[in-house]
Amino acid sequence: MHTHRVETAVAAFTGAVQGLAGTVFPWADRIRVHQSWSYEWWSTTEEIELPPTEKTTVTAAPATKNGA
Repeated sequence: MHTHRVETAVAAFTGAVQGLAGTVFPWADRIRVHQSWSYEWWSTTEEIELPPTEKTTVTAAPATKNGA
């Protein structure tokens, strides 16, 4: 098995997707990366938070008088 080569390829692919995600999916605030080895010999899932943008940031509504 060439585990190191596979891990290097996965890291490169993950970095490429992470770099494009904010442009391609501006509403996304994270990506979930699932890696699995053939026959489930190895399996991991990683969640990566993306930098906040105006489309992914939730802001509180302005306060009103008397809670109305």
